Amino acid sequence: MKKFFLSIAMACFAWALGAQNEALVTHYQVAPILINPAYAGFKGTHQLFFNARTQWIAFPDAPKTVGVQYNGPIGNTFGLGVGVMTESAARINNFRVRLNYAFRFNLDETVKLSVGFSTEYKQMRLGNNILTQAIYDFDDIINGAVDGQQLFDASFGVFGTFNDRTFVGLSFANLISARLDDIVTSTEESTFLNHYVIFA
Repeated sequence: MKKFFLSIAMACFAWALGAQNEALVTHYQVAPILINPAYAGFKGTHQLFFNARTQWIAFPDAPKTVGVQYNGPIGNTFGLGVGVMTESAARINNFRVRLNYAFRFNLDETVKLSVGFSTEYKQMRLGNNILTQAIYDFDDIINGAVDGQQLFDASFGVFGTFNDRTFVGLSFANLISARLDDIVTSTEESTFLNHYVIFA
């Protein structure tokens, strides 16, 4: 009976899940700036992060991620960050450049809070070698992806610490996600709650 209820609970949980289409990073505990723009300049020191990740290295066209992130304070309350990241998986290449802006303040001696905003330029490109594949048939979408799609996006975040030992963050990504080469109004219903990250 116990297994039956566990199976029902797992089925309900799986039914509620949705597909993930945001980049996944595992270095956010060391560099929260990767997932929350409010972290820019939060520590009060200048920080430079370099991260690299390779998965399934025995397979051809395995996923690879390389990024460089900088953030630091400007004055007593303002933080600024910049980051460059490139991701490749199979024949898809993503390139991102992000600027982070944050305003931080102390609520009291033990509680620090920061509110941040980021703007991001993304370029997604499909490798040219896809056009030489035997399975390729003329397709406008594939041709457009080979030429590259350029996107502009924005994110918002809140980050806080308590007693310098406990931290919590909330960020909303994909607030705009507009194509730069063909900006049109989407007819799909969309909300900024589609992509959010909560961590503590």
